[in-house]
Amino acid sequence: MSAWNVLSSIGVFPVQPGYATWGLSTPVFERVDLTLDRRYYPHGSLTIKAPGTSDTRRYIQSARVDGSPYGRTYLTTGDLRSARSLSFTLGTEPSTWGTGAEAGPPALN
Repeated sequence: MSAWNVLSSIGVFPVQPGYATWGLSTPVFERVDLTLDRRYYPHGSLTIKAPGTSDTRRYIQSARVDGSPYGRTYLTTGDLRSARSLSFTLGTEPSTWGTGAEAGPPALN
């Protein structure tokens, strides 16, 4: 249970263990720099940014992966392995981010 809490605190969490989908959540840290095993992550690092995150600024307004807009509420393991950066813009009110028809994770059967 503690690993899920740590992952969720940095902005990603396993949707269902054993599946290649990672949900996106509001990070509790403004910046996290991860050093990753190059055997699995070609870049060897991932930076997650959420400037201004707080108890009141907890709603994701937008997300970017490697600087490009990202509208889905999840990453695949392949997305996560190839990414160098994940950044969030946060606000005080819910937004339309992640509400598109294809924004949610695939159904798990």
